[in-house]
Amino acid sequence: GTANAYNPDLLAGTYTVTVIDFNNCSTSASAIVHEPAGPLTLSTTPSPINIELNESVTVNFNNSYNATVSYSVEPSYGLSCTNCSTFSAQPYKTTEYFVDMTDSLGCTGTGKFSIIVDQSIPVFIPNAFSPNGDGQNDVWTVYTQALYRQKVQVYNRIGELVFESEDDKIAWDGNYKGEPLPNGVYTYVISFQWLNQTAETNKTGSIQLLR
Repeated sequence: GTANAYNPDLLAGTYTVTVIDFNNCSTSASAIVHEPAGPLTLSTTPSPINIELNESVTVNFNNSYNATVSYSVEPSYGLSCTNCSTFSAQPYKTTEYFVDMTDSLGCTGTGKFSIIVDQSIPVFIPNAFSPNGDGQNDVWTVYTQALYRQKVQVYNRIGELVFESEDDKIAWDGNYKGEPLPNGVYTYVISFQWLNQTAETNKTGSIQLLR
């Protein structure tokens, strides 16, 4: 016949099991009970994870068992893969992620990590340019990163609109209706919207056109 025994309170060590049949014949076998592993936990490389807006980072998962583990990450926002141990991440805002883990023996664990996104966005707007065809500073442009969209308007000193663009890469050559504008001070109005979908930022200032 068969018999089953279950004892959840055994300590780690070597145990001997002896079986005796009706004829008083016996046989013995030894079994080793190992100390159970600790909880299955998660760590990441790098840690902490800090990036600038529009920057990408490679994230590596490590686990406390140093074993092959399957992963499942939520949410998927900004991640190239949600079930990989190594993946790239590019969220546009600080996000906390939750991870479910399962090893080959069915042991499970959970973890979490955050990607912290620096929301400061540098913008450089030149205050002068010289569209004289010498190959240096011939166009006026705006330098920034993490741009979703922008709208630029430039006015002359009497308030007439002489340039307008919604192109991501502004390049004003100092002309109006195909004709070069005279030297002088012009006023710009720029409306920015960023990849993190924050509220629009408006900037105004002046440009010196020098031929």
